[in-house]
Amino acid sequence: MPRAIHESEVEENVLAILENLGYELVRGDSEEHLPGGRWALREDYKDVVLVKKLGEALRRINPSVSQDAIEQAVKQVLRTQSQNLIEDNESFHKILVDGVDIAFQSAGEERYQKVWLFDFENPERNDFLRDQFRRVQNIERQGIGCLLLHDLEPELELRKIAAGDSVE
Repeated sequence: MPRAIHESEVEENVLAILENLGYELVRGDSEEHLPGGRWALREDYKDVVLVKKLGEALRRINPSVSQDAIEQAVKQVLRTQSQNLIEDNESFHKILVDGVDIAFQSAGEERYQKVWLFDFENPERNDFLRDQFRRVQNIERQGIGCLLLHDLEPELELRKIAAGDSVE
């Protein structure tokens, strides 16, 4: 009789693969990484994007860009462009691939500065994180694994959510 494969076994195998690929593993469900914890990743349970880590990553891969431009790029990343999920994902994909154009004034003329969200030429400069926490509606803590690039959109999720629950 075949042995049943448990979710925890799949997750541990995936974690080992990710670690070998260079992902940083953060147990976001541990007390020290929760809001208010010693190494809190987010200020509030509702925070999906890890804004501080995103800003740090953008500064690292865009060293010649001003702090103001980095802050504007973070705001643009966080801004929803559409109420339509597909359109919003397309908009995000565009800035992920093409970068964010930030307007500034120089000698009385409007110019643009590019802020890159991903360093395609030096991939090792990018920040790959595996975060194991998301808040599920009506459940304060539920472990859900997400792969994050600079703490942005999940590329893969391993999750177990009871019927009727929704991810915030």
